[in-house]
Amino acid sequence: MAHDTGAFDRRDLMRGLMALVGAGALGVPSLSFAEAVAGDGYFTPARRAVLEQLSGAIIPQTDTPGAREAGVPQYIDALIANWAAADTRAMFDGALDAVDAWSRAKAGKGLADLSPADLDTVVAAYDAEAFSRGDWPYRRLKDLIVTTYYTTEAGATQELRYELAPGVWEASIPADASTRCWAV
Repeated sequence: MAHDTGAFDRRDLMRGLMALVGAGALGVPSLSFAEAVAGDGYFTPARRAVLEQLSGAIIPQTDTPGAREAGVPQYIDALIANWAAADTRAMFDGALDAVDAWSRAKAGKGLADLSPADLDTVVAAYDAEAFSRGDWPYRRLKDLIVTTYYTTEAGATQELRYELAPGVWEASIPADASTRCWAV
């Protein structure tokens, strides 16, 4: 069954939530972020440069750190090196290679060699085309960049805002089959 590429549905939400839970599980106390990214990683230097540029274009630095400054490319590289299966690695390799090849064809330079202004233009055009044709490897890569960013300290504490829920914490309340949970 074909998936509707123009709408966000419950399946997309569930995939995103599962990725978020999975990414959170990687932050086990025995392995810090610095330790996780200290290794050589998986991607070649050329693919790593494309990932860095793409991450910086998708979530640029503003008054808060962008994806590149938050360490998203290094974290993704470590994640792929230490967790991903061979087919997942191949999918992300293909997505990075496709973005870089598209950049060479349209802008005459690889993504890593573009100026900031050209980078924004090329990534915006590729993004629109990739989403219109249902390019799932690119969509998964973009989703991973965004999800990873919002699980970093910079994304979670500087970009996002925490709104304390008013009221008193009651650890033990009566509940029965009709009791409903609060939305987060």
